[in-house]
Amino acid sequence: MLFRSAVSIGGDGSDNTVVQGNYIGTDTGGTVDLGNIRSGVEVRGTGSAATSPLNTLIGGTAAGEGNIIRFNDLDGVRIRDVAVDVAVLGNSVDNNSQQGIDLWAAGSNDNVTANDSGDGDSGSNHLMNFPVITSAIWNAGNVDVLFDLDVPAGNYRVEFFKNPSGADPSGNGEGETYLSSANIAHGGSGSESFAHSFSGAISDILSATATNELSGPTFVNTSEFSATYTVTAGAAVAAAVAEISPNDVATSGGTYLFEYDIAATIGAANTGVDRVAITVPGSFGVSGSPVVNVLVDGASVAFTDNTVGNAISVDLTTKVTTNARITRSEEHTSE
Repeated sequence: MLFRSAVSIGGDGSDNTVVQGNYIGTDTGGTVDLGNIRSGVEVRGTGSAATSPLNTLIGGTAAGEGNIIRFNDLDGVRIRDVAVDVAVLGNSVDNNSQQGIDLWAAGSNDNVTANDSGDGDSGSNHLMNFPVITSAIWNAGNVDVLFDLDVPAGNYRVEFFKNPSGADPSGNGEGETYLSSANIAHGGSGSESFAHSFSGAISDILSATATNELSGPTFVNTSEFSATYTVTAGAAVAAAVAEISPNDVATSGGTYLFEYDIAATIGAANTGVDRVAITVPGSFGVSGSPVVNVLVDGASVAFTDNTVGNAISVDLTTKVTTNARITRSEEHTSE
């Protein structure tokens, strides 16, 4: 049986409405299509901001507060006309025919609302700009995300989702599975860049929303979902920087023992090893001799001594930023 919008909020007396822990458009198993012929949740302005609902919360930040909203014929969550201060947090929103979250500009169903510089436009939820994911790299079980956000100065909660069912046809994803959130402070200087890490996997299809965080905390004005971004493996080696001077020098029977501290950021390939080429100084008043040991976080790793005093290649299976110490023994040369 099909219904109109399952939850419709609007008019006088509708301030401070909370919608939490519901199955909207599906059964309690989340698999049966019971979708409504309109949207799962619709928050309606009534012609003026003064009489529109305020402080609507759909979902929440605590366990069990999110709603499952799927299989609806229009949007998962539709915020229309002049409705503002609607927070949409921690929900599972997917498989709706139109958008996961739709903010209306000028009282019309305009599908994806493009971001604008400085986020100064008006409409439902003040047409909050959505985050722009610029990178998502898998790294030892975690996903390292870089994203940009162009909003007025203030604090924001940015939520990240994965979409196992695939990207939304609009290109701006829904949010099938909530993953994590980042609380950021924005300076209001235009598009600013941020980073966040959470558990994930290569090929996860990510999307994100931004919500203004006020004191309390109270959350208002959630954006639409961002464009999707697929998690990839990192480059084999992101960076490798060697200390030029030896860390420790000891003598024993005419032999110098040099130790070099290496700071290496290792890429996130999911199979095999990553190879870091490290240049070791060739002469500190001593003659060259082979490297005798390579330690990564205290454990020995394999290495190939290509050219004494030049580059050695160290195979590191640790796909994280790590410290390696190269120990090299050399015989003293008298001058």
